[in-house]
Amino acid sequence: MDCDMRPTTPIKLPKASGVVVSANTSMLRVYAKSLCTACTPIVEFGHNICELKFTYNDTAQTITVLSSKAHIGGVHTVGLMFQRTAASVASLVMRVLCVLFAIFGYTASQKTIRWCDPTALSTWYKRAIYTMSPPIYRYSATRSASRASASTATGSSLGM
Repeated sequence: MDCDMRPTTPIKLPKASGVVVSANTSMLRVYAKSLCTACTPIVEFGHNICELKFTYNDTAQTITVLSSKAHIGGVHTVGLMFQRTAASVASLVMRVLCVLFAIFGYTASQKTIRWCDPTALSTWYKRAIYTMSPPIYRYSATRSASRASASTATGSSLGM
């Protein structure tokens, strides 16, 4: 997998040797997880804050961990790492295109609808542009319809 894995956390060492030190440090839990029987396992990360009690031996330059437990009330962050394949990249591209299509469809639905001349939209490119981004009119469809009905009732649209 293309991932820079540096799951180490720096710990400040005590100056005196043999002293029990208590420190809160970040801890990563890494384990494999499979979502189905025949699937390739993926890597799941868990990030917690850990209460650590340890002693440091200065002559041997070793740390002895006496106890470690999860910090109560801390936030547990979870992350997944998937293998990058052609199928996963194609899936991501399709999801982005679907989201963009939904956004453009919503914005196009907010514009006024009008009938168009089929000969004016002769190429597939012009039809796609017209579908995604129809022309914007000053009045909404409901306001235009109410104005048209008012002008028809007064006879102004017939040229009288």
